[in-house]
Order: sequence, then structure tokens, then C-alpha cells
Amino acid sequence: MPVPPRGWVPPEVSARLARAAATLWAAAQNEADQAFERDRERFETILCDERALRAETLVMADGLLAQVTALEAELAETRRHLQAVRTDHFWDRVVRDIHAILPADGSMSVREIADRLGADLAEEARTHEEEWSLKALRKKIEQRIFHKRLFARSDPELYRRRRPQDDLQPRIGHAHEPEAPPEAE
Repeated sequence: MPVPPRGWVPPEVSARLARAAATLWAAAQNEADQAFERDRERFETILCDERALRAETLVMADGLLAQVTALEAELAETRRHLQAVRTDHFWDRVVRDIHAILPADGSMSVREIADRLGADLAEEARTHEEEWSLKALRKKIEQRIFHKRLFARSDPELYRRRRPQDDLQPRIGHAHEPEAPPEAE
């Protein structure tokens, strides 16, 4: 029997091998298509979950931003209130110092009071909204006089400590014209 040449395959074997290869190729292609479809569905699910998570995160971030904005506004208001309280406390301290400076049975002008108060209060006043001045000191004294607290006038330009008998006397000014209250602090 003659030996077939090398690399030669009989036609029926070649046909069978071709059909087997085509079947294997189709099976491999089908398996690859199914794997691709599973991966695509999995990635689509992941993408959908990521988008939902992103949307939820954005909603949370918007909520946090709104909270931060509200807290910043509250903090600013608290700081304003704290500054107002500190300012009130400062001026109350100044008024108490003025009361302590005034002699028990004498009077002083605003200039004399300011000179005796000292530079430390004038320096501290810089941290408060209202400017340190003779006008500001006069205003604080006049407010107390209007509300019948601590001080009284002994003369239009002189101030003294308030006495119990001051409540029995009419205010200095026109009897028919009530005195307007000084500006609020």
C-alpha cells in the first residue's frame, strides 16, 4: 500500500474535520456570545446601581449643603448675638464704672467722667460696634436718666448719682413736653 504524502488528508476526513471545526467554532461562538451577554447584563446592573447611588449621593450632598448653609447662617446670627451681648455687657460695665466715679454728693461733666474712666475702656471699646466718644458716654447716661436708673442731671451738662427723691421731682425740661427717649443701645 502506498504511503500518502505528508500533510495529505483524505477528503472525507477533511470534510469531517471541517464540519467538526465548524461545530466547535459555532459552540465556542455561542458560548462567547452568552458570556458576553451575561457580562453586559451584569455591567448594566452595576451601571444602574452606580447611577442610583450617584443620584442618592447628590441628594444627600444637596441636603448636607442646605444644612451647612443653615448652620452657617445660624452661626453668623449667634456671632452677631454674642457680639451684641458682649457690647451690652461692656457698656453696662462702663455705666457701673461711671456710677462708681461719680461722687456720692457731687456732679461731673461727661468730659470729667471720660477722663477718669481710663484709656483701657476706650481701648476695649474698639472691639464693639459703638464708637467710644463723649457723645456715646452721654447717650448711655441719658438712657439711664430716661429710664430713671442710676443717674440724674444736676445741671444740663452735669450728671450725678440718682437719689430716691429724684423720683418725686419732675424731669428737667419743659413740663408740657415729654422728653423723648434716647436712641436704643
